Amino acid sequence: MPKTWNIKIDNYFQANPNCIIATAHVDSFPIDLPLEPNIREPNRKSATYRQIFDSLTTEPAKFFSRHSGIVLSANKVKPNRNKTELELEILEANEGGSDGIMNGGHTVLAFEQAKNYKYDLTEVRVKITIHIGLTEESAKDIALASNTTTPVDFRSKVNARGDYKFIKQYLVQLERAEDRKFRIAYYQNQSGAPRNAQCNVTHLLKLLYCLDRNKYNPDGNKRTKHPVGMSLPSHITDAERERLLLYCLCSLKLCG
Repeated sequence: MPKTWNIKIDNYFQANPNCIIATAHVDSFPIDLPLEPNIREPNRKSATYRQIFDSLTTEPAKFFSRHSGIVLSANKVKPNRNKTELELEILEANEGGSDGIMNGGHTVLAFEQAKNYKYDLTEVRVKITIHIGLTEESAKDIALASNTTTPVDFRSKVNARGDYKFIKQYLVQLERAEDRKFRIAYYQNQSGAPRNAQCNVTHLLKLLYCLDRNKYNPDGNKRTKHPVGMSLPSHITDAERERLLLYCLCSLKLCG
């Protein structure tokens, strides 16, 4: 069932039929909104987080003018009768939705930490942009375009486009068959993923490409040598996905 979150606001306007921009209260802002649409998880140790937290706690009156705001997606948005709150209906990933925080995960994390430390946030405001009824592809496009404060790494962008989906689907089958859990880091700051470089999806793909006997076949007419190092293509074609699936098993066991 869809969940609802209420955001207290000073004012709002309808930028277009599927987008609302509002001035939201920070002290009551919901800190448990889903991060599904975001292409990376917030990192408490990052410079971006520290800058936001410092701005929020040292000069709260200037936070609204200094901060670019939070970008959200929701299935439906409904203002209350007094127009002092917006009710967001959120479809989570297991319900086929792509709703939640598309950009601003570090900001919401700073809100949470400031509340934990008992900072007075009653006068602090933040701009929020809410996109309504987005498809999964549209949500990914906006999330990619919005996350520009710090560079987003290559694998996070590829993951946001869904190009690693074939690996994830194979892993689900393998986990069921072998009754074990594989942990692969698909994007920046991914919680629960090992920091071992061998369990980074980029390293895994390099191994799979090197094991591609169709491309590096010692018995073929062209004696193409296996590379000792290689760069990855920016887009994985359907044909490559089918080939690479043949070589998943031996490589994925490294990260069990």
